[in-house]
Amino acid sequence: MKKLIMIAAAATLLAIGSCDRNTPDGGEAKSAEIGGETLKMENPEYMETQLAKLAPVEIACPEEGLSDGDKKALRKLVAAAAVMDEIFLKQVYARNLEIRAALEQSTAPGAEPARRMFAIHFGPFDRINHNHPFIGDRPKPAGANYYPGDMTKTEFLEHVKVHPDDETAFTSNFTLISRRKGRLVAIPYSEAYATELAKAAALMNEAAEFTENPSLKTFLRSRAAAFKSN
Repeated sequence: MKKLIMIAAAATLLAIGSCDRNTPDGGEAKSAEIGGETLKMENPEYMETQLAKLAPVEIACPEEGLSDGDKKALRKLVAAAAVMDEIFLKQVYARNLEIRAALEQSTAPGAEPARRMFAIHFGPFDRINHNHPFIGDRPKPAGANYYPGDMTKTEFLEHVKVHPDDETAFTSNFTLISRRKGRLVAIPYSEAYATELAKAAALMNEAAEFTENPSLKTFLRSRAAAFKSN
């Protein structure tokens, strides 16, 4: 299983018209246009019920005792963490960006709870209900967006068997598997997320300039460099 890109410093941060149909529960499901395709949205009652199961928690970040430089660094790290959220959104599901864009513009009934559900679950799958799709009816891909949606495990293993030189790249924790011209290829994270990683690295280097903690300076600069070297 591919690993999610994470910033260890982020952990430190926290420390310092529509169609209707009846659904099984008797509510109404709505539909929305997503990427030119009409996708069913779960009924608002279902989404509100699921949202009510989650308790909002405010994670405070007291700045007392921090120097002015560390306060500036903290803000840069918060911004870098937001960039990593965008990468995670891409990793979870191939259609996440277009679904989010459509939800942001939608005025269909149920769009508001759907937007909240999407933001919490980073996609259209209800993580507290066995990844039940609340937008569309496609099941969550077993390999998330690390592998082509139509790729089988057998195809993957057969490729590695026929192309043993690809095994290291194909089983790396820092590559995606994609299909190009009908052939499976491994794409390093540094290439797949080049735009986002460059932005995150720049923010982390800026944070390193601001912080007065020598070990944190070294850590941030080394992590920023690692984004390019995988």
